[in-house]
Amino acid sequence: MNYVQIINSILVLAVIIFIGFIITKLRVIDKNGASVISNVIMKVTFPAIILTSMQKSFTQELFKNSIALIGISMAIYVVLIIFVTIFGRVSSLPLEKLKIMKFLIIFGNVAFMGFPVASALYKDVGIFYASCFNMFYNLLMFSYGIMILDKKSKKINFKNLINPGLISTIIGFIFFLTSSKLPYIIFRPLEWVGDMTIPLALLVVGNSLAEIKFKDLINDPMIWIYSLERLLIFPCALMFILKFIGLSSYLLVIPVVIMATPAPLTAGVFARAYGGDELFADKSIVLSNFLAIVTVPLIIFLIGM
Repeated sequence: MNYVQIINSILVLAVIIFIGFIITKLRVIDKNGASVISNVIMKVTFPAIILTSMQKSFTQELFKNSIALIGISMAIYVVLIIFVTIFGRVSSLPLEKLKIMKFLIIFGNVAFMGFPVASALYKDVGIFYASCFNMFYNLLMFSYGIMILDKKSKKINFKNLINPGLISTIIGFIFFLTSSKLPYIIFRPLEWVGDMTIPLALLVVGNSLAEIKFKDLINDPMIWIYSLERLLIFPCALMFILKFIGLSSYLLVIPVVIMATPAPLTAGVFARAYGGDELFADKSIVLSNFLAIVTVPLIIFLIGM
């Protein structure tokens, strides 16, 4: 890895986050505006960048790596589900805080942090592999994720599984398998729209950092424990396991980077919609996303050692 180039790329992401922080403080954008932008990202620009990044001719290497990443992703999330199930039985946390803690342990800020880092590392190939790795995540968040928070939800609502991110990934993967290409007049506009994803996502992260007082983060040790687990302990453990079984390159870097992402910005939305400690979710989002500016480059450095 070219660490100078990687660090420069990460610093560029950090600068955009800082711009989001500043424009929020200057009241150029508020929480409602950030919510609208987030909605545009998740329903428009995010699917567009996935679809265009998967416009690749079929090769055995891409196919084998993508299938391997899907398998690795499924294994990781199954382990996490087992872990939070055990954690839930032994934890003494209040129910509302426990529910959101379980959600936060499983799900990371993939769209708003993982994809920008994957793009910084590997350009469009990074987005392609991250999209494949993220397939199971999309299925899980809108099924098991809701069941964690909403005790009334005993069954999976299959309508929730039909979301733009997953649909665009499946369509993109079919295009890849068949080496089909979108017409230029469709591809180019989608590419331009998709290119907005990363800067907009990082501006939203900056907004979330500006929306809460940092002194409020000091009083809750659980958010520090969570952030340490999410940003350092788990990705380091995963890195050790993947290296131990002989994985390298994309099959090592993509899973570790994705699993080193902080709390998802959607956690607060889910807590409000389905139940959970909203304040704890908001504080976890802010602290973990702030710390990730330092911890993600550290994890990337450790991968290369």
